Amino acid sequence: MTSYDCPQFSGYIKNVGNGVGYNCMIEIRAFSDSGKTTIIDTASGFPGNLGNIDPGQRAFFEAIFFDLDSLNQIIAYDYKITWLDR
Repeated sequence: MTSYDCPQFSGYIKNVGNGVGYNCMIEIRAFSDSGKTTIIDTASGFPGNLGNIDPGQRAFFEAIFFDLDSLNQIIAYDYKITWLDR
């Protein structure tokens, strides 16, 4: 939990491509049901290295849910990772 008592996802993403991933962002959607029909919050996070990930490198990220009191409220989730490959 964060100091604001907001649930937090944290983890790593890895660039398995040949080009630098620029402006990387992860978006995690939390659902209140296993069928993923009701979104209860969305959290976005950027890697700790300002959003750019070199080929073969992994980067740490944090994404915070501000509208939830506990991770126990999340029955299912999905995520999307986006970046520009120049």
